[in-house]
Amino acid sequence: MNLGIELITETTLTLISDHQFRLELYSGNVLLPISVGNDVYNLTCNILPHKVVAATGRRASYDIGTGLGPLEAKPAKLVPVNAEELPELTLKVLNNKVLDQAEFKQYFALRIVSDNKAWDIPLARPDVKVYWTSRGEFIIPLGHLIN
Repeated sequence: MNLGIELITETTLTLISDHQFRLELYSGNVLLPISVGNDVYNLTCNILPHKVVAATGRRASYDIGTGLGPLEAKPAKLVPVNAEELPELTLKVLNNKVLDQAEFKQYFALRIVSDNKAWDIPLARPDVKVYWTSRGEFIIPLGHLIN
């Protein structure tokens, strides 16, 4: 199956120049290199609720030339994932904006995008585990959310 993950806002998020988000998919402890997504903001902006702030599978940079309308990150690029990898699939999020686990769960949801559907999962849900490994670094097991 092809899969992409988007980090979406649950509330308005203010970003300033040099805020960055990096999303990585892992199968067990093995990084899926094609899945790495990097979003760099070189401007001050507000990301409105339910908009994409970062995604897997591509690199993007946003600056003043991005446009005058509401800002939203580019969508995820779908990457191939074997069915056997799904139970052990995890998402690692690294960022320099939201450093605390409680705030991270409040601010964000995941949009899981596959070949034929997409669904949103608020990180504040009690069945969603978010592990805080260091400041601005979070691990989210995805296996039970995808099956």
